[in-house]
Amino acid sequence: MVPEGFTFDVKAYGAVTGHLRTGDAEAEGRSALAPQRESLQVLREAGKLGCFLCQFAPWVHRDDEGQDLVEKALDDFGDFPIAIEFRHRSWFAGGARSETLGWLRLSGAIHVVADEPQVSDASVPFVPEVTSERLSVMRLHGRNRKTWVTPNLASSQDRFDYLYPDEELRQLGREAQSLSEKTDEVHLLMNNNRANYAVQNALQLKRILTGEALPPPTLF
Repeated sequence: MVPEGFTFDVKAYGAVTGHLRTGDAEAEGRSALAPQRESLQVLREAGKLGCFLCQFAPWVHRDDEGQDLVEKALDDFGDFPIAIEFRHRSWFAGGARSETLGWLRLSGAIHVVADEPQVSDASVPFVPEVTSERLSVMRLHGRNRKTWVTPNLASSQDRFDYLYPDEELRQLGREAQSLSEKTDEVHLLMNNNRANYAVQNALQLKRILTGEALPPPTLF
């Protein structure tokens, strides 16, 4: 059981978003389509689906192949609230920014506003824009420049090893409030998953945005 009003933002299987680079990724994507849609439908019927988060791999560029992959996800899942997160800078470089955002608006997709370290082409800039009237999503990965593009890490928590200080959270909170003026809901997703960093920062953000007192700290 989850609380009244609780919703799930579901992250797409890697075959949908270009993350599988071995074997027959296209065949895996086809075999995963029906189960992925069925699970989303269960949540939608229960009124518990927030969005279907498609985070495309850093090697999915803004080229014909990359656009085809995103279009396929939009075709397969566009009847659900689909949120698109890019990880390669080409989607927002120069004039591509307005074209990418315009494409998402026309597709009815939700642009994911990503906060992440600016290290290489495998980083996208912070683009606080709304493309859907129903929902905006901010995904906060931390700002650990040291490990952002380091290969073969022991765990994802090594890549996202970052605890946001209060000043940065306040600025992000202001950005979220600005987005909320243009859309029905804003979801703030913490992905700085070292230890309890995500939970700690989420509670801090809640205090900043609502004025609620923080609960007592929990030791892990």
